[in-house]
Amino acid sequence: MIAPTPLGNTGESMTMTLRSSMARRSSLGVPVSTLIFPRSAADRSEANKLTKAMEDKFGFHYVTNSFTQDPLVELDFQAYYTETNLAPALYASLVCWLIWIVLTTPDWVGFYDDDPVVRAASALRLWVSMLIYIPVPTLVACCRSWYFIGHEQTLLCLVAHCFAAGILGQGLIKADDYTRYFLKDLNSLFSLAFHDEPFGTSGWTDSSMAADDSSAAMDSAINATTVSLDGSTDWWIYRNLESSGRDLIFTYINRVAIPMVHLNMNLLRPMLVLLVAPLFKLDAFHYLFLAFSINLEFCILVSLQYPDSRSTIFVVNKFLLVFTLVCVSAVLVIRVRQTDRFLRLNFLHAKIVEKRARASHLQKEIILNENKSLKRMLEERVGGHGDGSPPLDFDSPMAKVLLDLKALQRATELSPELRENLDGSVTLLMRKGQNLFAPDIHEQLKMKRDGDLDGDIKSWATTVLANKSYTRNRRASAVFQSSAENSGSSNSGSGGRAKESEKSMAAGSGNSSVSMGSVAGTNAARSVEMRLHPEVTAPSDEVLNAVGELMERDGWSVDTFQVAQMTNNKPITFITYIAFEQHNLFELCSVNKSTLANFLHFLDIGYHRNPYHNNCHAADVVSSVEYLISVMDNGYLQDLLTYQEVFAAIVAAAIHDFRHPGKNNNFMIKSGSDLAIEFSDSSVLERMHLAEAFFLTKDLFSTSS
Repeated sequence: MIAPTPLGNTGESMTMTLRSSMARRSSLGVPVSTLIFPRSAADRSEANKLTKAMEDKFGFHYVTNSFTQDPLVELDFQAYYTETNLAPALYASLVCWLIWIVLTTPDWVGFYDDDPVVRAASALRLWVSMLIYIPVPTLVACCRSWYFIGHEQTLLCLVAHCFAAGILGQGLIKADDYTRYFLKDLNSLFSLAFHDEPFGTSGWTDSSMAADDSSAAMDSAINATTVSLDGSTDWWIYRNLESSGRDLIFTYINRVAIPMVHLNMNLLRPMLVLLVAPLFKLDAFHYLFLAFSINLEFCILVSLQYPDSRSTIFVVNKFLLVFTLVCVSAVLVIRVRQTDRFLRLNFLHAKIVEKRARASHLQKEIILNENKSLKRMLEERVGGHGDGSPPLDFDSPMAKVLLDLKALQRATELSPELRENLDGSVTLLMRKGQNLFAPDIHEQLKMKRDGDLDGDIKSWATTVLANKSYTRNRRASAVFQSSAENSGSSNSGSGGRAKESEKSMAAGSGNSSVSMGSVAGTNAARSVEMRLHPEVTAPSDEVLNAVGELMERDGWSVDTFQVAQMTNNKPITFITYIAFEQHNLFELCSVNKSTLANFLHFLDIGYHRNPYHNNCHAADVVSSVEYLISVMDNGYLQDLLTYQEVFAAIVAAAIHDFRHPGKNNNFMIKSGSDLAIEFSDSSVLERMHLAEAFFLTKDLFSTSS
C-alpha cells in the first residue's frame, strides 16, 4: 500500500495524482482525475487550488476557455483537439447529410406530380434543401484538404449553420402546406354544413337542395354581409379585420390560430439543431455563435408570424416561446463550455506529465554522460598497467573458474563422460558459499605498489568491495537435494567426486554456506543456543527440504496453500526460514535461529483468517521478494543490495499485512475505528502492521529474558 502524499508538497502531489489518474477513462474518451471529479473533501480542496493555479498561469477566457496568456499552448490545444475530433465530426456530418437525403425523398416524388400546386410546393422545399445538398459535402471535403488547416472549426460551424437553415426553412414551408390543407378541409366542411356550395359532384342531390331553399337563401345573404372588426369592438383583441361570412372565419384562422400553433410546433426545430450540434465537435466559441444565430433567427420568425394582440395571455405566450429557446440554449452552451474546460484541463495535465517525463529523461542522460566522463577520468588517473587492463580485477577467482568451465561445456569435442564430470563440477562449485565468489581484493592490494592506486580508490576497495556484504551469490539450481537424488547421483563418477569435493570444501570452509545437502538428515546443524518458546517447534529438516524443493521447482509460482498444508498452516515460518538460510542471514546478521523460529511462529498465528490478507498471502509475498532478489535478471538486485537490506526486505514482506482486519484504510477512517484515531487517519493499516510486529518482537524478547 502507498502512503498518502505529504501535505504542502503541491508539485509532487500533482504529479502523483496525474500518474494514478491516467489509467482511468471518462465517457468522453479522455483521462479523468481527482482534479476534475474530486472524491473527497481533501481532493476537492486540492482540485480547487490546482485549478486556480492553472487559470492564473494560462489565463482561461471566461466564455471561450481559450488560453489568453499563452498563445502557443492555445495553438497546441487546437491542434490536439482537431486531431482527436475532426474525423468523428466529419462522419457525423455525412451521416446527417444522408439522413436528410432520405427524409426529403418525398419532395423529389412530389416534384414530378401532376398537380401543379403539389409540384410547386415540392420544388420550393427542394430549393431549401439545396442549402444542405451541396454545401455540406463541399465543406467536409474542405476540412480534409490541407489548404484549410487551422480553419476546421469554422468549416464545421458552417456545416451546422447549413443544417440549421435547412431545418428552419423546411419548418416554414411545412407550415404553409399544413395551412393550405387545413383551410381546404375547413372550406369543404363549411360547404357541407351551410349548403351554400355543392360538396363535389356527388355530395348533394337535387332533392336535398330543394328541401331547404329558404335556408340556402339565408346563408347567401349572410355571406354577402361585410363585417369590420377593429378597436371599436370590445371583444376583438387582434389586428383590424374586415371580411364577410366564410372569409371572415378563414381569415381569423389563417392569421391568428394557425401561426400560434405552428410557432409552438416549430420551437422543436431549433432545439433539435442545438442538441445535435455537439456531434460536430464545435468548441465553446463556435457553439456559442451557432446558438446565438439560431436564437436570432427564431426571434425574427416569431416577431413576423406571431399575431398581434392586446391580450396578456398572447403576449406571455409569445415571450415564453422565445424564453424557452433561450433557456435551453443557455444550458447547452454552459454544458459545452464545461466540457471544453474539462478537455483543456486534461490537456494541461498531460502536458505537465510529458514535461516532467522529458525533464527526467534529460536528467538521466546528463547523469549517464557524467558517469561516462568520470569513468574516463578515473581510467586516465589510475592509468592501469599500461596495457589497457583495469587497475583492479573485480571478478572473483571462482567466477573466472566457472566462466572457463562453462566455456569448456560449450565445446563440441568433449566426450559424454567428460561432459558429465564437468557438469557435476560446475554444479558443485555453484552450490558452495559466498566466499568462493567474493573478489580477492585484499590479495590484489598486497601486490600493488603505493603509486599504482589512488588513495580514494584503495579506501573504497577495502571498505566496500572487500566487505562481507559484497557478494555475487546466485540462487543455486540444486540447493535442496533429496536423499533419493543424492543416492542416485552417487552411482556416477561425477556425483561421487562431487560428494568428496563437497565434504572436503565444507570441512575447510569456516562460513555457514547454505547447502541443504550439508545439513540434510540432521537437526544438529540447526541447533540453537536459546531455547524455543513452549508453544513453538523447531522447523524439521524433512519439511524444510520438501518446501525448499517446491520453491526451487516452482520459483515465482510457489503454491503457498500447498505449503500451508505441508507445514501445518505455518507457511510464513518455513518459507522465511529457508530464505534466511539461502542468503546466509543467520550468520551475516547474527540472527539466533530459535529467536527467528519463535517470531515466525507467532507471526503465522497472528494473521487473521481473512479471504485474502492471511498468512498464505504473506508467505507468497516473502517467496516473491526472495525470488526477485535472487533470480530476476540473473541476481542483479542481489548484487546491488547489502545483506542488511536483504534482511529488511524479507522481514518486511513477512509482516506487511500482520493482523490485517480485512478492511481498507478508507473504511477504517470513515467508520471512525480506534486504529484510525490512534494513527490520525494517516496510513492507518500500514502503521498498525509495523507497530504490531514491533510489539510482537518486544513481547518475545521480554519473555525470553
